[in-house]
Amino acid sequence: MADPRSDLIATALAMGANGLNRGTAGNVSVRHGDGFLVTPTGMDYEESVPEDIVFVGLDGRVDGRRK
Repeated sequence: MADPRSDLIATALAMGANGLNRGTAGNVSVRHGDGFLVTPTGMDYEESVPEDIVFVGLDGRVDGRRK
């Protein structure tokens, strides 16, 4: 099974390579369980690792080492 955090980083990198996003402008997210995974604010996708991806629950809880 694919790691959704790694897939999210790969998608963010592909968006940049295709000119859909530049630098740290915007975030990329995907629904996951009872919330979603999102790229951290202000962090270059090229420097991101799966542990940087943040989970945000639909109830507002946040789980991750970044914001």
